[in-house]
Amino acid sequence: MHGDQPVLYTQNSNSMDNIPLMPFHSRSSPSRSLSASHPKTISEAQSSRLSLDEEQFDYDQHIPRSSNFQTPNRPQLSCQHPTTSRKDILFKGIWQLTKTFLVPFITIAYLSFCYAVHYKVVSFDGKGLYNELNDTLLVIIKSGLTTISIVIVSISLYPVRDLLSSLKSEEFFRVLHRRPQVPLSAINAISNPSCGIIETILLIIHNNCSPFFVTAFIAAGIVWVASAIAPAALSIQTVLADGDIQAFSVGAIPPLSFYSPVASRQTISPMQLAVSPGYPASIAWAEMALGMSYAYTMSNKSLGEYAAYVTPMPISIQASTTARWLTDVVGFNPYCTWANPMNLTKSSSSKAMNSTSVAANAVTVYLEGLDLDIAVPSSIFPVYKSKFVTTIQVLDPSTYVFNHTTSKTLPSDGSTTFAIVACTEGCTGDQLNIISIYPDLTDIPTLKFTAPNNTYELSFLVCKPNITIETREVRTQGSLILEVQPLPEGKSYRRQGNLDLMQTSFMLGVATSYLSVDSGPQTSTWYGLGSETQVNFMFSRAQMNAIDQSTIGVTTKLQPIPLENLTQGYTQIVQAAAKAYITGSEGTAYVPGRVSSMQLIFTSSLPNVIMSTVAFALLWALTIFAHFRKGKSYDFTLVNVGAALHNSEIPKQFSQMKAHAANDKIPRSRWVHHSADQDVVEMLGAHDIALLRSRGLDSLRII
Repeated sequence: MHGDQPVLYTQNSNSMDNIPLMPFHSRSSPSRSLSASHPKTISEAQSSRLSLDEEQFDYDQHIPRSSNFQTPNRPQLSCQHPTTSRKDILFKGIWQLTKTFLVPFITIAYLSFCYAVHYKVVSFDGKGLYNELNDTLLVIIKSGLTTISIVIVSISLYPVRDLLSSLKSEEFFRVLHRRPQVPLSAINAISNPSCGIIETILLIIHNNCSPFFVTAFIAAGIVWVASAIAPAALSIQTVLADGDIQAFSVGAIPPLSFYSPVASRQTISPMQLAVSPGYPASIAWAEMALGMSYAYTMSNKSLGEYAAYVTPMPISIQASTTARWLTDVVGFNPYCTWANPMNLTKSSSSKAMNSTSVAANAVTVYLEGLDLDIAVPSSIFPVYKSKFVTTIQVLDPSTYVFNHTTSKTLPSDGSTTFAIVACTEGCTGDQLNIISIYPDLTDIPTLKFTAPNNTYELSFLVCKPNITIETREVRTQGSLILEVQPLPEGKSYRRQGNLDLMQTSFMLGVATSYLSVDSGPQTSTWYGLGSETQVNFMFSRAQMNAIDQSTIGVTTKLQPIPLENLTQGYTQIVQAAAKAYITGSEGTAYVPGRVSSMQLIFTSSLPNVIMSTVAFALLWALTIFAHFRKGKSYDFTLVNVGAALHNSEIPKQFSQMKAHAANDKIPRSRWVHHSADQDVVEMLGAHDIALLRSRGLDSLRII
């Protein structure tokens, strides 16, 4: 073949013999003359350097698109003996030591810190950064911590990423050394620095790569997982931190605050007048009917072994304050029951109930099983001219209720007694205005009482608080919602003494004594059934709203709600009414407490930390294993590739294929990238690449 003849290419060529070789023509280098100002004698090294530095290679940028090429005159390269300074050796040694050993310690320190903050409280000391923590500052701090975590994890993963890059760079020569021949398409994909996930998976599926390449692909996935999970393992959150112990002034019920023995009888202490007698009943109406909270609200988490609590709270505490303190608290296990009246002292009255000379107390009964004696006043009995036929009244525990065992002393159990008096005969004198409402006393113990012109049925509902006083820790989270903490297991606190058991019990009875008259609007007074809170408690709001007030002379019966519901309603009433006295009106006492403030602490997600630990452990094992691999010096570099192409026909053949592909006007989509090397790979798809030994050197061959 002559140099001036065109080269023909057969597109359907499938063998190596059909691939045309590019003819090369020798060309003398352009002459170069020295100016007079230069010395005429130049050393060989200088001449060689001059040739390398100053001679311009004539690669003719305007070669027509044909297969005729000319070989440029190759310059002689000057060679210098490779030398390495001690500084370079020291630097490389330190860097290798740092990369292999010191960088992994960053990971160990990071993961160890994550484990530590999970099992131990580690505070974030922000002194100097902020004066008061707010939501905006919290977001900034969290963002900064996440950024630092990402930087730490990125530094920790640098040696692994560097190793993966080396493994990918070495794969070109590694797979050629290990296999007699490799498909051209596979070795071309391996040599591509932008070889993607899909191409890598195809190489692994078709077994066109080495085990190190597979390992590097799996490790890259682990690196991705570690870089995503590890920074999220560490976070920061706000917690309440206690301040120094201080004395809180809380409400108290001291001894002798409600009654004290005088000679042979007991009297109510004047201190009771510090709060209006109807005030506690009004609080009960506000909380139950209006849904308003007085002073504080008890959290449902406080229940524990008691149905309800009443607790003193600090007098001067603000609603936004978060605090905890030790104080005596009242625990309720209440119950309500319909009493069985026994041992009548009187079963009738000789005088009419509306007579001015009638006895103050119409009847005295003993409530069996409750240890109570009850004196029912004549004033609550309906009479002939009354506009109602039934009366329900809470009896004052300081006047009409006595302890049966201790011979007429005031009761100390805090019970509330509801007396129900229904006139069954002789109370219908005003037929035009009367609405006859009777409670349905079926299956309820009753007592029959007679007087001139009248017959009555009496029944008694008794509710007892059944209290226990204990010293507990009470907390508020800045919203005046109090939460009573349970006692430590197997331990109890020393009594603070701000609540006296006997006085507190009696106080609960006094707090509900005006429930019939002062607990809400008297909308039902003319029914004779008492206040709004009382009738809703005993008969339910639904039954009261269903009464037809426009119908006169029609008898209406109301069914008392079950005892379980009565007990629940009584608990709410007494819990609300007691706040009038327990919040400091009867006295105060000092108890220990702490005010809490918001502080930042480090937190970690244990699942993320565990997954990160496993990922880093696998990557460290890979690093140690790959450290002892063979073929480290066969990187895909210009020097190694250039040496492997020595005496190889591949540059000529590929140049010809690429030129031919460039001349072909093959239609391509404007939206899909398609490079010329892909055309060459498709044209030579049936050929393989091998690294053959020739003249003591490795040389790439296409076969």
